[in-house]
Amino acid sequence: MDTTLEDPSITRVIDLLYKAQASRDLAAWLDLFATDAVVHDPVDSPAAEGHKAIAELWKQYTGPFASYQRRPERVLQSRGGAAVYWTGTATAGSAETDCEGIDVFEFNDDGKIRALMSWWDPAGLLLTLAGE
Repeated sequence: MDTTLEDPSITRVIDLLYKAQASRDLAAWLDLFATDAVVHDPVDSPAAEGHKAIAELWKQYTGPFASYQRRPERVLQSRGGAAVYWTGTATAGSAETDCEGIDVFEFNDDGKIRALMSWWDPAGLLLTLAGE
């Protein structure tokens, strides 16, 4: 993973987030978010606000996939935030496809994610896996 202006605490949280996603560890993933965090995943979807709503969002976007991994390729950091270009692989049934996107994070003073906005195309991904 390539990083710029690296803050070790932000790098750690981002690394843990993608590892928790890949291993489907909801508890570890959710622990990285502030209790009042806001997530737009994908960015044009309604906001998931707070741990309960964010956990429901997790179930919605991991549910259709037998496996789903996002791998951070490039991380650009600034004070209290980061943008991550990621590539990924998703499987459903016997189908597998690649995907990519950008996640933008804001962190609170405790090092927790207070906002996440994710640019990707989950509908296109599902259509590709369905063979359409």
